[in-house]
Amino acid sequence: MVNIAFEPLRKKHVVIAQYLREADKKEIEDMARVCDYENMTPEMAVEYSIKATPFGYAAFVNGELAAIFGISGEPPSGNIWLLGTDKITDHPLAFYFESKRVFLGISIEFDELYNWVGVENTLTLRWLEWLGFEILSETEGFRFVRWKRKCAP
Repeated sequence: MVNIAFEPLRKKHVVIAQYLREADKKEIEDMARVCDYENMTPEMAVEYSIKATPFGYAAFVNGELAAIFGISGEPPSGNIWLLGTDKITDHPLAFYFESKRVFLGISIEFDELYNWVGVENTLTLRWLEWLGFEILSETEGFRFVRWKRKCAP
């Protein structure tokens, strides 16, 4: 049985940069190129993501750090993101189910969430689809993923 646990995202979780999935490393490299951040390393991207994210969590699979995710920006709109290790690839359904519960809790203040995702990053794309996002467009090899929350009447 797999155990998925979460804790609030903290600076100490930057260690995940050493173990990122190849798809996440490639996405960081591609995004750095598109945004003219030529010297961006995975560690720098993780540090920036943690610093810019007031609503974030670290996910653990069987006690080992497996992913970090969150929402950067301020309500009513924000950027959703996910960076992970192969541990979430080994247990994607368990991660999808458990992270959705956490995601719904942190997204309640937002009307709209969006971000760019690399087309080869299939795990992240599936995760976003699982959370209810839809792909609106594709630009320079990236898909722009946007989800509008329906507000209660």
